[in-house]
Amino acid sequence: MTEPLHNITPLPVRADVATETDGDQTPRPDRRWTVAGAGGDLAVFEWGSGAAEPLVLVHGLTDTHRVWATVAALLADGFRVITYDVRGHGKSATSADPADYRLSTLAEDFFAVIDAASPRRPVHVCGHGWGGVQLWEAVCDPRANTRIASFTAISGPNLDHLGLWLRVVAPRLRHALGDPGALLGLALRSVVPTMRSAAPSAQSLRSAVPSVQLLRSAVPSARAAAPLVRSLRSAVPSVYSLRSAVPIRPVVVRRMYTPRVRTWLVERLGGISPVPARIAPSWRGDAVAGARIAQANLLHHLRSPRVRRTAVPVQLLVNTTDLFVPPAAYDSSDRWVDRLWRCAVPADHWLPVTEPLLVAEALANFVDDLRADRAAIGQRRR
Repeated sequence: MTEPLHNITPLPVRADVATETDGDQTPRPDRRWTVAGAGGDLAVFEWGSGAAEPLVLVHGLTDTHRVWATVAALLADGFRVITYDVRGHGKSATSADPADYRLSTLAEDFFAVIDAASPRRPVHVCGHGWGGVQLWEAVCDPRANTRIASFTAISGPNLDHLGLWLRVVAPRLRHALGDPGALLGLALRSVVPTMRSAAPSAQSLRSAVPSVQLLRSAVPSARAAAPLVRSLRSAVPSVYSLRSAVPIRPVVVRRMYTPRVRTWLVERLGGISPVPARIAPSWRGDAVAGARIAQANLLHHLRSPRVRRTAVPVQLLVNTTDLFVPPAAYDSSDRWVDRLWRCAVPADHWLPVTEPLLVAEALANFVDDLRADRAAIGQRRR
């Protein structure tokens, strides 16, 4: 069931955070500690009161806990915000074995963190990029029913859901590419999604849908399009994931993915004005670990997707201008999630850095909505 997000109200901004920027002024955590993960110690960082409701934030590839610094500081007045460096990143332990970077192992790391931080109280969680991909693995685990109160994904689709979607789409796409009439039908369904409520005029249809003749000249033949269809079976349709799927040697990553290159990607591919990229001193090792996580999981899950369901309430913050993870990557998740909220955000891929207040508001309001729902259910039962 998909429900719209509503009643978003501004979140009070802490005076000591409102003017923070990156670099030397990055908001610092209140506490730091380590926990034994599935394959080594994980560095954990906290903001806020230890007695407050726990909220765990998980970063993506080549990032560290620092990407969440401003969001964590904004939420510290109302939550116990917990972040940690994912395996191989930042101050956490690393491994040269690719098997140690599988989603199942990363999910065990996550459960180790929350079991140590909040053994008796469910936690709210949010993941960005591959942090969200990792958390999908955790929220679809049976333990999530009692350990995770809610999940928010930012630019992080479920790879198994995406793989199942590609299995359905690929044959249809192959048929459409070889049959202009079928492609015209797909175009009609996408260009005129509201035909049931308001039938468009013939003139508007002619202007909205390209002619069959144009389609014949623009669409390649079935034989020419066959390699494209085959590639869809084994790769996610986004620049970000294709980049992640390419085998990369550690020495190449260290030499080519420098802080300057990363900042350029944030500014150019994100379509935004210059912003802090929150580069950690461990950026060389972070880049290598990120490549290992992508190589260990991306094609594996897309080629052999599993049916993964969850009863955990899920909120999707879909960045409509994200060049790396297109909105269509989430289209199949509502089939496998009992309670799903989807909120379109006109923002780029690096939302926690470029729009930290928006992220903080969305998280706080989502938790408030769930509290109100539980309270209403409790009153009805009385």
